[in-house]
Amino acid sequence: MKECYGEVAKVADYWVDVLYSKAAHMPDNELFDLIAEKRSMSKKLEDYGTQKSTSISTARRLAEFLGDEMVKDSGLACQFFISRYPVGAPTTETPFFRNYLTLAPFTGRGLKQIIWGLF
Repeated sequence: MKECYGEVAKVADYWVDVLYSKAAHMPDNELFDLIAEKRSMSKKLEDYGTQKSTSISTARRLAEFLGDEMVKDSGLACQFFISRYPVGAPTTETPFFRNYLTLAPFTGRGLKQIIWGLF
C-alpha cells in the first residue's frame, strides 16, 4: 500500500509542478490539449436559434472569423478555452476557439503567458 501511495504522490507532484511553473517545460500543443474543452454539435448552428452554450458561442465566433460556410454542417467539432474575461460575464460568453491563438497576431508572443493570463 505504501508503494502505491508513493506512485500516486509522484504523479501528483508532476501536476503540481506543471501548475506552479505554468507549464513552462510542456509543449504548447500538449498544454492546449489538456485545458481545451472539446465538444461536438449534433445539429447545424442555425438550428440552435437563440440558445446559448459555450459550443454555440464558439461556433458563432468561428463563423464570424472564417465565414458561415465553415460552420454550416452538423457535427461541428468545437475546441475552445473558457476565459475569465470579460469579468462577470456568463460562461456562455467567454469561450474562444483554440486555434485563435495560433494566428499571426499571437505567434511568437509567448502563447503560454497569454493562456495563463486568460484564466
